[in-house]
Order: sequence, then C-alpha cells, then structure tokens
Amino acid sequence: MPDFTLPSGSTIAVAAKDIARCRPSFSWENAGHIGSTLFKPRLIVMEPISVVGPALRAEHPSFVCLTGINGLSLWFDAKQARDAETPRASESGNGVQAIVPVGGIRMRVTDSVAAAQATIDAGRAA
Repeated sequence: MPDFTLPSGSTIAVAAKDIARCRPSFSWENAGHIGSTLFKPRLIVMEPISVVGPALRAEHPSFVCLTGINGLSLWFDAKQARDAETPRASESGNGVQAIVPVGGIRMRVTDSVAAAQATIDAGRAA
C-alpha cells in the first residue's frame, strides 16, 4: 500500500483497491496547498496527483487516467466506471468530449468518447 501525507503531517497507508477516483485538490479543499483528493473514502493528501495516480496504479492496474477540464489528470478505477458517454447539452463546453460515470459522479473529460472507452477497456482488462 502506498503511503501518503495528510495535511496534519501524519502519514496514511492507502489501499488502492478502496479508491474509486482521485484528482488534484482545489485550494479551498486543502488550505491553499497543492495536493490530491481521493474519493471513497474522501481523503486529502499533500502529494500531487502526478505522484498519487501512478502510485495507486502500481498497486491496482485497473486505475487509469483521463484528462479533465483545464488539463487536470482524473484518475479512476476502470472496474468501477461505467462506459464512456456523449455529454448532455448541460455537460458540454470547456472542451468536454466525453462523460465517464464513476461511483455516482459524471466525470467530464476532454478525451473523445472512443479514447475514453479504450482507456476504460484497457483498465478493465488489467
């Protein structure tokens, strides 16, 4: 299990199989610090997503990454995702080309539906 640093400075071991998705933290979530937010359960860690995502994937190969709005890396467990969809009118804009439902959240990604689905399929096969 990879170890990550909590905002308090303590460390926590995270079982990748327990994480449905993660993304970079927003400043209001982490007192202005750069870090990552993991979901299911919700954890905020101090390491950047460029460290967290690959560390989770090393333990759990179905953990994959797509690109969100503004180039954000959106990591998720492909085995917990539904198939990629075309965005609804209210979900389009800002370069959004596909929707990936994961754990009740509809992640908006800038990858095409075909590319998003190929990433999901590869993760499911891992």
